[in-house]
Amino acid sequence: LLIEDGQLWESTGQEGTSWVRKVDLKTGVVQQEHKIDPQYFGEGMVVWDDRIITLTWRHQKGFILDRETLAPEGEWTYQGEGWGLTRDDTQIYMSDGTHQIRKLDPVSLQETGRIDVTMNGQPVAKLNELEFVKGEIWANVFETDRIVRIDPATGKVTGVLLLRNLLTSEERQQTDVLN
Repeated sequence: LLIEDGQLWESTGQEGTSWVRKVDLKTGVVQQEHKIDPQYFGEGMVVWDDRIITLTWRHQKGFILDRETLAPEGEWTYQGEGWGLTRDDTQIYMSDGTHQIRKLDPVSLQETGRIDVTMNGQPVAKLNELEFVKGEIWANVFETDRIVRIDPATGKVTGVLLLRNLLTSEERQQTDVLN
């Protein structure tokens, strides 16, 4: 989920049923939808200017959609898996399930560097969905009840949100991601 200029954007991931939607924030009514080819497991997305940029989990391919119409504008490729995207005012950040967050040029979508994420000197693996909040990157940690707050300049975890009571024990056994 992403809110940009008062507009709600959704992307889902599952082979056969991945899509990007523009949804009315007040009513929840779907205004537009772009279905991703059924062979792909759609993952994160980010809005950059007049484009929607998306990832796929294991196909090393992302899609570029027109923000206004959701019409396909192009594709881009990357090595490894795609898990999540977020941005600040100058670049896009991408998670790939490891302890590293990639920095991407927002125009070319080429990698410009990486952030090694650590807590108490140890790598924090399985970084999943990303959000940029007040100068920090927030990432949920796959298969845990934790969200880590990351300083993008150093990669150090500056705080941890523990969400143990968000789901019941039964729900937690069936859920591997908080996003």
